[in-house]
Amino acid sequence: MLLIDEYDAPFINMEDGNLKDGNLKVIRDFLTVSKDLSGKNNIHLEFVTDVSAYCFNECNSGPNNLDDITLDPSYACIAGYKEIDLLAPHSMYYQRISDLAAAEELSPDDIIADIRSMYNGYKFSTIPSTVSVYNPWSTLKFLKHGELDN
Repeated sequence: MLLIDEYDAPFINMEDGNLKDGNLKVIRDFLTVSKDLSGKNNIHLEFVTDVSAYCFNECNSGPNNLDDITLDPSYACIAGYKEIDLLAPHSMYYQRISDLAAAEELSPDDIIADIRSMYNGYKFSTIPSTVSVYNPWSTLKFLKHGELDN
């Protein structure tokens, strides 16, 4: 299995064009090797993320086999928590929310409204009925420390 997070970081905000092109070539060469290894069944699952809309569509070879799932409805909840995950009555998340609410002399609904306001709203599909998800990093930090933070 191969996971590459934010593959575009070494070149996306580079001002030095030569360095940017050099970094892009390294990434392309690496992904070309991973494509070859995948084709030989040496890599069974490959997941590559980025933060930009940049892709390798112009490649005739190399990493031209990537499937962009950014706005694919089948993967709309892959990168966050659905509200039901946090609100299931016997989940560890809801128990922690209840504990935080009790410590602040609030209802769990008050805490949930605050979490919803700060960390919910990410959608990874253009279909209007897509469920929005909570930012997992921020949500987990809140549940750990009990403090809302941007």
